[in-house]
Amino acid sequence: MAKTTAVDFFKPYFDDFTNKISPLINNKSNSESFSLNKSISKHINELNEKLNENVRCAVFDKDAKLLNPENLQDYERRFFKYSWLKIHNLPRTDYVEKFSDQQKIIGREFNTKQMIGHSEICIPISSLGKIGVFYKKNIDTIAGVIIYVDYKKTNLDFIESKIKDLASSNQPIILFDKAKKQSIYTAFTNNKIDYRITDKDDFINGFIKDNIVWKGFNTDEYKLMIGHKFDEIKKYIKKLCLALSILFIVITIASILFYKNISNKNGLFISIRYKLVFLFALAIYLPTLSLWLLSYTSVNDQRTAIVNDIKKKMQDILNKIDSDYKKNEETIFNRYKELDEYLKSFKGKKEPTEKHIWNKLQEIVGNNYDIDEQFNWLDIRRIDHSLIFSTYSQEQKDRLDKMSQLFSIICSEKHNQDRLNYAKIKPSQSDIFMASMLENPIVGFSAIFERPKELISLNYEGVSIYIWWNYFSDKDNPIAFYMGNTNNRSANTNF
Repeated sequence: MAKTTAVDFFKPYFDDFTNKISPLINNKSNSESFSLNKSISKHINELNEKLNENVRCAVFDKDAKLLNPENLQDYERRFFKYSWLKIHNLPRTDYVEKFSDQQKIIGREFNTKQMIGHSEICIPISSLGKIGVFYKKNIDTIAGVIIYVDYKKTNLDFIESKIKDLASSNQPIILFDKAKKQSIYTAFTNNKIDYRITDKDDFINGFIKDNIVWKGFNTDEYKLMIGHKFDEIKKYIKKLCLALSILFIVITIASILFYKNISNKNGLFISIRYKLVFLFALAIYLPTLSLWLLSYTSVNDQRTAIVNDIKKKMQDILNKIDSDYKKNEETIFNRYKELDEYLKSFKGKKEPTEKHIWNKLQEIVGNNYDIDEQFNWLDIRRIDHSLIFSTYSQEQKDRLDKMSQLFSIICSEKHNQDRLNYAKIKPSQSDIFMASMLENPIVGFSAIFERPKELISLNYEGVSIYIWWNYFSDKDNPIAFYMGNTNNRSANTNF
């Protein structure tokens, strides 16, 4: 049975596109010409026509310059340019709308780290309603292409082409349209199955109809039923029944003849030749039938053992994944604990410099990891809630600074009141008003303010993060509060 995935379907088209534009990019004389941009646009339009999809494509030259800006929206240009520079570890400027742009294009769970170290990669994307394929290929060290196609609302032709590859005489397939509530495509079956069956538990769990085992799958717009015929088992049973019938007939005839031979005084004369043939046939037939039955039972038992072994191995894999996921959480927890001890050590000392903190953060995460993978956002403040250090960029500061300051105010008012009184720090009326809104249980943050020194998992508007915060009550420690979060998308991607 052929098996086709979205990557299998799209990648040949992307490779063909890359091969066509490679000579154009390698031609240095045309690197800045209008004809080059026009040629690239032409090939992109051809790719869109072939796939009947809105393909987002970014082409970069040897200087990492975007060659086809006119084919992209502003937010697409920003995101693809930033991603290409990050993948190749080139100087780049962070910008406020980065995650917003990413969400519009490819979803928040995507991580460019998957691309690093690969000259060519094509992967499926499934992130918060975004379903597509991401393709990246280098033409040389820096030049190359990024292509992304979102096929959440893909055309029916693409689905039907995949069904044709998946379906076979022993594996019929039925496709239902959720909106129309009827089958819109069938392969290798004439079964009339009511759409209402797809709303029952049997649809997912599996059911048998007309000697076919059916199992259902749900997508955003369609419901798919894949069947598997078991005619071979029926044929085997028919042969077994025939063999038993023959045996029954033979035994019946033999019994009749034996009875007549006993009841008749003269006896029934049967040539020794026929007797020997009969005994020989019976001696061969009965052991053969027994061996056949024993083989069937043995094969069936072996099949059950194999299925159970596969289930056990799959469970072991899931347990291993779950164990590794827990170890990942422990690693994050231990890193925050190490950070906590580091910040606590400044009791009676001057506050640390930004450079000193950056060096310590790199030491905590290790040289093989980026700091922003562990400390997506880290904020360190004084008792008056003024900022000592933060990991966010200048562009992000206006958006995040006030929010983190409110967290500092709320947590300090709840847990560090003695130090606030000693320093004679009181929040302004506007801060009190904003803090009361943030503490409202409806917002969803209220429980966080009660849990210092805990790794808190938070899912908020599709974002999965771990939050950690703590305060220091020692009056001679220049640091009074800090808070950090770790984006959980790396863990989701790995596991």
